[in-house]
Amino acid sequence: MKRGSITVFLALTLILVLSFLFSLLESARVSCMQAKAWEVTNVSMQSLFGNYQKGIWEDYHLLFLDGSWQGEEFSMEKFAARAMEELTENLSFSAEQAGGRFWDLVDLEPIGFETAAYELATDREGAVFREQAARQMKLEAAKDALKELIPIQELAKEAGAKKDAANGKWDAALEAMDTAEEQLAAEEAERGAEGTGGAGNGPLVGQGDINRGEQEGTEGSAGTKEENTSENSGTKEEPEDIEEEEAGTENPMEYVKGLRSSAVLSLVLEDPSGLSGKGLDSKDFLEKRKLNQGLERSGAESEAAVTDRLWLQYYIQKFFSNYTGQSELGPPTRALDYEMEYLIGGNSKDGENLEQAALELLVLREAMNFATIMGDGGKKALALELATAVVGFTGILPLIKAVQIGILLAWAFIESVLDVRSLLAGGKIPFLKRTDQWASDLTDSRGAIENNSKAGEDESGLDYTQYLQLLLLLLPSKTLNYRCMDLIERNEQVQMDTMLQSAECLASYQGSPLFWNLNWLSKRGWDNFVFSGSGKIAYGKIR
Repeated sequence: MKRGSITVFLALTLILVLSFLFSLLESARVSCMQAKAWEVTNVSMQSLFGNYQKGIWEDYHLLFLDGSWQGEEFSMEKFAARAMEELTENLSFSAEQAGGRFWDLVDLEPIGFETAAYELATDREGAVFREQAARQMKLEAAKDALKELIPIQELAKEAGAKKDAANGKWDAALEAMDTAEEQLAAEEAERGAEGTGGAGNGPLVGQGDINRGEQEGTEGSAGTKEENTSENSGTKEEPEDIEEEEAGTENPMEYVKGLRSSAVLSLVLEDPSGLSGKGLDSKDFLEKRKLNQGLERSGAESEAAVTDRLWLQYYIQKFFSNYTGQSELGPPTRALDYEMEYLIGGNSKDGENLEQAALELLVLREAMNFATIMGDGGKKALALELATAVVGFTGILPLIKAVQIGILLAWAFIESVLDVRSLLAGGKIPFLKRTDQWASDLTDSRGAIENNSKAGEDESGLDYTQYLQLLLLLLPSKTLNYRCMDLIERNEQVQMDTMLQSAECLASYQGSPLFWNLNWLSKRGWDNFVFSGSGKIAYGKIR
């Protein structure tokens, strides 16, 4: 046997070489452990977000994770606990599971989890919900799906401006009528004080009273003591020709003023008794309760907010019902039958929401009909003639013109009642009518209302659902977003301010050193390495 030996120099050299190799191995292992920490965090987040709320997906094609975990209270502590379970499960692959042939060189153990940021469906005034609904419609709908809504968006802008203008003119016309009545009352009081007679008849502007007032004033000034005595004894004559004149000069403003204060549904529906009686508890509406808030770092509005609004309205048309029919998609049973009307009215009962929607349609159609009638010289001349008969005694031209406008607005309102009746019956009405499409008659406005007349249909016009879309475009985005989620909450028995849309998390791990502690140059080594892995995830996209 030969005996060998090694020099001290060679021994020291071998120690240095092996220490360097072990350091390289440990460095590579640390890099792998860090990569594993990142990968396990993201896989666990995806697995966690795979537990989306099933009902909302099946009925509304929206993906949200219930942050209350089917409980009553929203809790990110529960989310963190579930995340730790996912991390542990994804790291639990052992040698036994590998048939005893596996040795994990990059073994990790989760030691902590925290949420750096997250978004809820109700965050940013409901924009989170709107963005996902819009994204879902972009995936499901045809490319030209918005061709129908883009023109309606332009019409909504026009309608909003015309509504405000018409309301202002109606108020001015009513003020003019009040001025005329005050002047007539003052004149009659003055005549009464002078003992000229006719003071007890009172102003009845709009129903032939101007003529009667003038006639009574003339009779009073030329009357005798015997005529006044006869008048006081209740034997005053009422000629039939005066009654006919009153009926012929009836002011439609007075009639329409009464219609405006009456129940709207009784005007536009033949039988309001068959309406839905469903209702909700309004105290739980999103706009009336304190909502959970996310920790999203970026609160900036999306650059595609305008387009997303149109996609949301297309989504509403697909998933929400209205008075004229059920939607193509959505849950089989619903808390309210008139859902699109709820989005407009925001009331707790179906009947109230339908009435609000009908009222909004009346106002909108009145404004558009007024625009049509202002372009018809014949109708304007007829209104001027009637205005002169009603308040011409004042001799004030601006007042007469204001009443003329009021009469035209009243006529436009009568026409709008016929329009809304046709829409609720399933017909179509042009946004801006032509004069040859006019259905009502100023001389028989009562008959048109009382006989349940309807406006003629036009296949090139807009139907009831499209008019509702137009009204929805006039709502603030926050209001529309929240009311959509109100209906989803009631239909699915959930709370939308507990529904997670996205999350950004940070998980921490520890791993034991392996090769480093074999390094002879390191006398003490490390007990554990600590790693962190971040994960960002949102439904519909990896963020």
